[in-house]
Amino acid sequence: MKRFPHRAFTLIELLVVIAVIGILAASIGIALRDGDRGPALQAAQSNLSSLVGAARAQAALDGINSTVLIWADDTDVETYLRRACVAQFRDTNADGTADAWVIQGDLVDLPRGVFFVPGDLGANFPAKWSNATDWNSLTKTKSQVASNAPSAGLTFKREDATGAWVVDPAGPSKAYVTIAFDTYGNLVSKQGANQVDQLAVGTGEIQPLQGVLFNSADSLRGLKLSIYGMPMVLNEKTAFE
Repeated sequence: MKRFPHRAFTLIELLVVIAVIGILAASIGIALRDGDRGPALQAAQSNLSSLVGAARAQAALDGINSTVLIWADDTDVETYLRRACVAQFRDTNADGTADAWVIQGDLVDLPRGVFFVPGDLGANFPAKWSNATDWNSLTKTKSQVASNAPSAGLTFKREDATGAWVVDPAGPSKAYVTIAFDTYGNLVSKQGANQVDQLAVGTGEIQPLQGVLFNSADSLRGLKLSIYGMPMVLNEKTAFE
């Protein structure tokens, strides 16, 4: 019976195998990391679609313009640029003049690690990109809401069990007023500011005394709306350039 000699692995072959395993492990880690971010961004984009749909529907239902408001109090790390709602500026004193914001429906929180991207990043909002050239390239995002500072001292009210208007503690102390819709579901211009026709979200993290540090413009997702309020999904950085 013929015997075949046993051949052991050489040191070089073992090192090559270890290197290949290391590369595969790193690739899996990157895939998992991106996978964690991908579903969060997708969920945030769904949040945007829901807010837009709810605002248009509420405007048609009540016959009152409806607006998407974003929480802009940077002292509250849980809600800053993460929480939003549909609201209407209404006459609660029955004197013919709108005087308070009224929240319609539920408050919406983006997934952790995802934030709304304001138009004047770093000016009126404590936030910045980890790579400054990212922000400089997003000309469309910057032009949409130029000089749009968050509004402070807003009054929020709700109806109590008796039908009387009372202060609503759920409202933000400072809000970022974005897109608004008329009773036909069309976009309307905001008072004293440029009309906003898109909403963007991106991944980032809260930094002490700096607000939100956005990771990369490559993580941007969002919606662009026609003058008739119809949304178009934006999935690439180039869509904001």
